[in-house]
Amino acid sequence: MYENIHLYLIFLPVAFALITKAIRRCVIVEYFSMAASFVLLAISYMFLTGVWTLASKTLKSPIFGDGLFYADHLSAFMAFLISLIFFITSIYSGDYLESELKRRVISERKVSDYYFRGFLFVSAMMLVVFINNIGLMWASVEATTLVSALLVGFYNTRESAEAAWKYLIICTVAIALSLFGIVLLNYAIISSKVPGLSLDYSLLSTAGKFADLSIMKFSFVFVLIGYGTKAGLAPMHTWLPDAYSQSPAPVSAMLSGVLSACSTYSLIRFEHIARLSTGQNFASDYFIVFGLLSLFVAFPFIVLQNDIKRLVAYSSIEHTGIIYLALGFGGPFGLIAVFYHTFYHAVLKSLMFLTAGSIISVYKTNEITKIKGLFEHHKFLAVAVFIGGLGLCGMPPFGIFFSELMVLFVGLTAKKYLAAALYLICLSLIFIGFLNHLSKMTFGHYAKCHAEEAFECENCSRATAGCRALDVNVGFKMKLAIAILFVISAVSGIYMISALKEAMAQAVALLMTPGL
Repeated sequence: MYENIHLYLIFLPVAFALITKAIRRCVIVEYFSMAASFVLLAISYMFLTGVWTLASKTLKSPIFGDGLFYADHLSAFMAFLISLIFFITSIYSGDYLESELKRRVISERKVSDYYFRGFLFVSAMMLVVFINNIGLMWASVEATTLVSALLVGFYNTRESAEAAWKYLIICTVAIALSLFGIVLLNYAIISSKVPGLSLDYSLLSTAGKFADLSIMKFSFVFVLIGYGTKAGLAPMHTWLPDAYSQSPAPVSAMLSGVLSACSTYSLIRFEHIARLSTGQNFASDYFIVFGLLSLFVAFPFIVLQNDIKRLVAYSSIEHTGIIYLALGFGGPFGLIAVFYHTFYHAVLKSLMFLTAGSIISVYKTNEITKIKGLFEHHKFLAVAVFIGGLGLCGMPPFGIFFSELMVLFVGLTAKKYLAAALYLICLSLIFIGFLNHLSKMTFGHYAKCHAEEAFECENCSRATAGCRALDVNVGFKMKLAIAILFVISAVSGIYMISALKEAMAQAVALLMTPGL
């Protein structure tokens, strides 16, 4: 049964995309998409729990032949994470798009276009996760860029179009550098004259030292720059704030939660191959430098930010830096910290983007200085943004607290004292800056209300009445999606389902195994 389950995760989204394109009624396409995304989540969970029968091996395919696809515990973990975030954003998207329709921001035709692009986006990411060939993995990563650019430019405004083109151009150029790195890898394979080698990950990950050291070093650097740009590493991050802030809220959640993780996934696969020739320390230094640089860049922009979505976007750069810092510290505990932080970050960042989208829908503005009095007028959103924001900054019992603590422990264990100290300082400063924004939005004095138009309130009673009336804009499905993410983010810090824990543990064991 599990031999071909990966094909369902790759190609079912394509079929679902075509169906959504054919459906004309918004309500039908909305509920169909929720049902279809739940099917993908169920299949990915079946794969997660049944992957133990596969271990780590190439997958058979009646159409494409043997060897084109590959699955292991890391693949299962990533596929489940993609399906989980997509399912929750699908729940949210129904009410969100309905709100945009009422405001005449989009047309009914755009609703089916949105789901069409969304399912193609999921299919491209699943292809990244399951493809065996390193060259085709690169092509799959580029496919995610092309499809997600359509989602970034979904609103067809001048700002969204500029953000989409900026994202497309920067990431395509960067990915081209990754392609050059893969070409160098292919040259190294040919030069080694080791029989039977190809660009298949299943072969290269067990081939041992087969390539010239200098070639592999250059190859890794080019791939790091390419995939690191796509993940949002500084200083290659310049596309990210614009893309995340101009996208629809559920798209921002997907971009930050799982697309950046797919790029990191591809880099981890490549680094596992390169490490056999370059050794662990070579890549570690690069990871630490770029990780710390991302933290340094994120800090001032978070502190000085006045756009709620850009605030959360710069937080993504921070957490990408933490993930790469954990990769740099290395070892099995470093890798386990990477996987745990990837999961926690995906859930909490999705929570924050969806909550930000709801707040913008209510207040009709992105400006933090105009978003005040949340706790008085919108308690649900106030709790979600304040507690979720604290969780994103590393407060217990949210899981990010434990993964960030694990990263610090790994850094100290690896005797990277300076890097660990700088990491701790950056986290503290970012926490203070983020808390300042959260406090102002949640507890600040609200002077303006937004009904159909913004107007000045003469007294508190009128302000209260006007603001409470806006609560109708936060639909049930929007609240449900936020609530699900909130519960997952809080509970997972204390209890992680056994299948996920096992998948991450086995993935670490696989990646720490030296080539034969």
